[in-house]
Amino acid sequence: MLHIKRLPTILLALAIGLGGIGLADDGFAQSRKEERKREILDYKAYEREQSRELYGELANQKRQEAIDQLKEILSTQRLPPDTKAEMYMRLAELYFEQSKYEYNIEMEDYDERYEEWFNLDDEVQKKTEQPRVITTRSTAYAKKAIENYRNILQNYPSYPRVDEALFFLAFMLNDIGEEKDALDMYNKLVKTYPDSQFVPDAYNAIGEYYFNNNNAYKALQAYKRAAAYKDSKIY
Repeated sequence: MLHIKRLPTILLALAIGLGGIGLADDGFAQSRKEERKREILDYKAYEREQSRELYGELANQKRQEAIDQLKEILSTQRLPPDTKAEMYMRLAELYFEQSKYEYNIEMEDYDERYEEWFNLDDEVQKKTEQPRVITTRSTAYAKKAIENYRNILQNYPSYPRVDEALFFLAFMLNDIGEEKDALDMYNKLVKTYPDSQFVPDAYNAIGEYYFNNNNAYKALQAYKRAAAYKDSKIY
């Protein structure tokens, strides 16, 4: 039987218990916030991991085989111009994919080296050069893609996908830091192939170039032209 005198003690215990529940809820919310913060901070690493799976080792092996086969066919067989251009286009695409695969590996290597450097003792860290991103292999493959896109433009001007080759030439030039050459190619695309599906993306890239180079007026003009294409995937 419950005694009346014990009620305050029991109520106090219940109150403490309920307060504990509230504290637990607060702790859970704080924990979830920290978890979400880590998720956001880890997003870039997660994105690279997803890309790494996409461009996995098996895919890399198959891609290398396809590159070798295309190079052999192009060097040994006489083909109609459009067929040859299509093969060069595919070769450029494979080099583009290989460049991204190598870049993911280079970034993982950089992350590991940076973490090692970051965890050094302060005195040792001061005497140790901060790691840099090394993109030798990815850049080499990007340049191979660029070479094939240029080949298409120079030798197969009537190829039906020549506008696409021009767009990705500009994209790859920008990717390796040759922004001015990329701008020239984007401008060539919008002037030479005004009906191309890549025109709105080209105008957007032109806008990005001028924005990054502190020319707000030209950037705005290019963005407005891009925005005029309502069906573009970038708007």
